[in-house]
Amino acid sequence: MRGLLLLAFFISFIVFLMSLSLFLFYITPVSKFSYQATAMVTEDSGGFDVNSTALTFGSVALGGSSTRAIFINNSYSFPVKVESVIEGSIARIIIPSSIIIQPFETSSFKITVFADLNASLGNYMGNVSIQLLRA
Repeated sequence: MRGLLLLAFFISFIVFLMSLSLFLFYITPVSKFSYQATAMVTEDSGGFDVNSTALTFGSVALGGSSTRAIFINNSYSFPVKVESVIEGSIARIIIPSSIIIQPFETSSFKITVFADLNASLGNYMGNVSIQLLRA
């Protein structure tokens, strides 16, 4: 009886370890990169910035929006889910999104800031990390 209990415990432990490793396999990013992000919410005038090394949204008028796109190449043999992790004050005005890119394809990942009519005027800054996860 004791041997049967020990065998059941051992099998349960192996199943637990396999489940945990599969879980970690799918939630651990296969790739991750970060950009500094800035936007300025103004009362009535909008503008844009063409900086190619950061996500600079420029001036966004109250009630307006601004979108930047990042081209992402999936060089893996499996589909990837692209997600953004946003930190800083800019997180209050960025609309989160995600897409799935098929193997060996390139796609545009769009990030949009939206200044609703209740947004505070001023500068918003932060960091946007783009991570690729197994889909």
